[in-house]
Amino acid sequence: MDEILESIKTMFNGLSVWGWIGQISGLIGFLIVLVSFQCNKKTYCLLAGLSMILFIIESTASISAMANFSVCVMALIRNLWMFIRLKTGKGEFNRKSIWFLLGLMWVGQIIYMSITNTFLELSSYFTTVTATILTVLQNNKNYYVVKVGILIQESGALALFIICGLPFSIFRQIILVSSVIFSIIVLLIKDMNFRKKDKDYQEQNQE
Repeated sequence: MDEILESIKTMFNGLSVWGWIGQISGLIGFLIVLVSFQCNKKTYCLLAGLSMILFIIESTASISAMANFSVCVMALIRNLWMFIRLKTGKGEFNRKSIWFLLGLMWVGQIIYMSITNTFLELSSYFTTVTATILTVLQNNKNYYVVKVGILIQESGALALFIICGLPFSIFRQIILVSSVIFSIIVLLIKDMNFRKKDKDYQEQNQE
């Protein structure tokens, strides 16, 4: 607990006005994402997409945070684009759309690594790789597969924060990972109840 409090104190000491805006934006984005994990796929895409606007602001608060900038931009486009497709009945992306999204993200990340000379740093790849996995899995019609993709991305971020030794970020990420796991359990319970009701209904009709 002392380490977490010290991390919070260190993180906020000496922040500029834009730094404060970034932190507040990140906190609001975190809360929105937390809620989105408990929603259906279409609502999740909308809320997750909107939260990325706030995370983009957060990522511009410092040079180190810019490592997530291209990931956030791609996720913003991906989630809102997916929301529009689902809302209009067009369904998931085709392969060209997925390659476009991944190409956009990786080009942005390579530009960032070129500017900051961080090609050999693990932190430059961690969230990009997990975002790639989620982008591929999110295109699946099976919502369980999408949830697994979300869990991989959030768990990857948790592992990164553990490696970097960032107690406050670890604490925040544990909440997100726990929320994803909880949403999977809730989804399983709903499916089990639905199947049980459907089975009972069929048995009643046979009688």
